[in-house]
Amino acid sequence: MLVARRRYRRRRACVVAAQRRVRTYLAIRDMERLAWRALQTRRWEATALLQRVWRGYKGRRRATLFRKIQHAKYARKGQTSAQFLLRRRLLRLGAALLVQRWIRPILQRSRMQPIHAWRVHQAHLCVQRYVKAWLARVLAARARKRLVEAAQDIERVFRGHRGRSRVRGIILSRRQLFAAICMQSIVRGFLARCCRRRYLQESSGAALKIQKTYRGMQGRQIAAIERAKCKLLARDKYKASLLSKLDLKLEMRERKFFLKRQIELMEVSHKSLRRRRVGYEKKMVDVRKHRAWMWSRANEVVAETYKLKRNLVGASENVYVTKLELDADIARRSELTAELTQLHVKLMAFKQMLREKIDEVRVMDPEEFWDIAARTAIFDGMEPVAPLEA
Repeated sequence: MLVARRRYRRRRACVVAAQRRVRTYLAIRDMERLAWRALQTRRWEATALLQRVWRGYKGRRRATLFRKIQHAKYARKGQTSAQFLLRRRLLRLGAALLVQRWIRPILQRSRMQPIHAWRVHQAHLCVQRYVKAWLARVLAARARKRLVEAAQDIERVFRGHRGRSRVRGIILSRRQLFAAICMQSIVRGFLARCCRRRYLQESSGAALKIQKTYRGMQGRQIAAIERAKCKLLARDKYKASLLSKLDLKLEMRERKFFLKRQIELMEVSHKSLRRRRVGYEKKMVDVRKHRAWMWSRANEVVAETYKLKRNLVGASENVYVTKLELDADIARRSELTAELTQLHVKLMAFKQMLREKIDEVRVMDPEEFWDIAARTAIFDGMEPVAPLEA
């Protein structure tokens, strides 16, 4: 009971924390939506104001141009006042484009100044990093140099001692090597002479064996060729004779009778298979009824199990169970779990044996089906099922 109480409190704390986080997220989301709507409203108002100002400006420009066209007195030869004003407007447009071409690099440089300053700052950091690394390498090199000098002094003394020991060892090893070379030359000469004599004997014996094997193989091939020639001559002679033609007709007649007998046997087996199929379908109706009852029983067991599991721990703080009820529910749950497991094991064994039997005979007799059911004990302890209404 205490464990269930602690588990319930822990779950409740988790639920409260999750709810608090979700509420915070929803409040932030609503605030962001309100801010976004306010921003869109401000943008819409600014857009409307800009459009109103721009339309007024364009209208005033159009009215001024119309007045200039009406009161224009000077124009080039062959031009109307409208063409003169249009030419003057194009010249002003070219001057504006020239001013824009001059001002754009200035604006671009002013726009790039923060980026350039950031890059300069990053370059300063990089230079500082490299300088610090260089100073660290210099200090490490100095410390390494001191260690190397001390190690060189130790190595110089040790190498002198080791060199003298090595010279003495070399002199001794040379003497031993000279003695070993003399012994090896004597032994190798003796072994070489023995190996040469053995090689000559084995090579001559191998050559004789190869020759004997090759000659035997050639003789067998020649004999096989001669036998094949004799068989071919005998077969050609038999085919040319009258007896071979009679034997061929007899074989064709026997083959025809054999095919008729095979057709009759196949028809009989087809009829018996159809009769057995009708009986098998009737048996499978009963099997489906028992299977439906069995799965309904399994569903009841599972539902009762989960019902007991839900009753073990209360749904709120005011629900508690006593120790005796808890022990009884746990015992009942273990019994139902064991029963359900045993039922699943029997069902799997029953299915496996049915598959194996169907693979062997394709169509089973009722005795074979109930024999498999009795061996797996799949229907033991079950209540009889009422016949289904049509």
